[in-house]
Amino acid sequence: MSNPFAVPEFNSDKISIGMMEEYKKVLAPLIHYPVTLLEIGVKYGGSIQYWDRYLKHPEARIVGVDLEAPDIEVSDRVELVECDQNNKIRLQQLADRYGKFDLVIDDASHYKKETEICLGVFWPHLKSGGYYCIEDWAVGYFGDQLPQYAGMVDVITDMMTGSSDRAFSSVRVVLEEGKSMAFFQKK
Repeated sequence: MSNPFAVPEFNSDKISIGMMEEYKKVLAPLIHYPVTLLEIGVKYGGSIQYWDRYLKHPEARIVGVDLEAPDIEVSDRVELVECDQNNKIRLQQLADRYGKFDLVIDDASHYKKETEICLGVFWPHLKSGGYYCIEDWAVGYFGDQLPQYAGMVDVITDMMTGSSDRAFSSVRVVLEEGKSMAFFQKK
């Protein structure tokens, strides 16, 4: 069996900077189950195509959300939805329609406000034992220190120190040059 984490044809930075190996640690035990995966911020859609190939169960559901849905070929297990991270009403509609999620990936704006909005909407729709991953939370600290990135580290530390009301059973933080991810497993 080929290793789908080594497939280079998908147009996604998740592959080129090694994030898929981090996701493998979470998803490997689930690939043959009917999981529901939500990815916020899909850009060109390469990671959505990747999830579509990687998740083996015919009833797995993959939902990709972005300001503009990419025009890509995917199976009927995938839905691409246009939505702004600031539109709480629309995000709540998506959560109500597609949740309970096994994995939520926030790879969208990397701005504190928008990340907190999504976390607030989608965390309650995450299954017990499911994972919420915030990608690129350290983006403002790796040379691209735009003012709008300020506060992303606070989102992660607030979760880890119990400053939020979100109960989690484990946390896994990845911090390397050019790659930052935080996985929170819901109690």
